[in-house]
Amino acid sequence: MISIIIVTYNGEEFVRGLLKSLTNHSLREYFEIILVDNSSFDGSTTVHKDFDFLNIKQMRNKSNIGYGRACNRGANAARGKFLFFGGISFPPFHRREDANAEAIL
Repeated sequence: MISIIIVTYNGEEFVRGLLKSLTNHSLREYFEIILVDNSSFDGSTTVHKDFDFLNIKQMRNKSNIGYGRACNRGANAARGKFLFFGGISFPPFHRREDANAEAIL
């Protein structure tokens, strides 16, 4: 299993686009998605509910603990043999409309 750990902060549209891309991934049954939110105040913490058929775990921090600590929190919850980290400011995903999870993973 691959654990995809995504750290967000006010990235509702980013999360929606990423989850939409992962929906069509040919190996989606082999990964879990862990969304670690750094205390967003937009819809970042609820957008995953539109994708309940994906294996998603939502974690919410009470404050913005930073990217590294949020990654560690997600890693501690991960069940996969392999960990893939990403987030809004992570280069493969950096608010690119053409970011395609199939190509990245």
